[in-house]
Amino acid sequence: MEELGLSNSTYGLVSSSFYFLFSASGLLVGFLSTRVSSRVLLFGMTVVWALAQLPVLVVATVPTLMAGRVLLGAAEGPAASMSMHALYKWFPPERRALPSALQIGGAALGTLIAAPVVTWLIDGFGWRSAYAVLAAVSATWALVWWRVGHDGPYDHQRTAGGTSGPRLPYREILLTCPASGWCCC
Repeated sequence: MEELGLSNSTYGLVSSSFYFLFSASGLLVGFLSTRVSSRVLLFGMTVVWALAQLPVLVVATVPTLMAGRVLLGAAEGPAASMSMHALYKWFPPERRALPSALQIGGAALGTLIAAPVVTWLIDGFGWRSAYAVLAAVSATWALVWWRVGHDGPYDHQRTAGGTSGPRLPYREILLTCPASGWCCC
């Protein structure tokens, strides 16, 4: 804030711009996940995450910060649900509880470890260093994921030729009252 002369309200605007596409991208990627492999979607999200860090290293302005935060939110919005979707492809339904708990716990542990490291980077080398390191780590992870990440054997839509059961229209799903089973469409 001090270096760029940001007021509290401008800082709030920059920070909140993260959520501009967060939910919309979650829905979009959710729809895409029935047609595109989890491997490809997670790779794309990681690449966007890495690229979102870079512009501010070259031009640190409010529009650049906001654009990066919007892109970051677009890549982060579907991340938790897509990673769980990818995980589920490796386990039958009756064996998914423990892997799910480990994944959620791992995400929390990752934050617990990353936060002090990012704070140390910012404190020791300036705030831009955190952007550079996060971009490098994200790009490295994207390359590793592209090399070793695969969809699991329980990806019914691709392994069974898309015949894993009847396909319901989204309209019917969204307009059905769960308690009564009544559809208002």
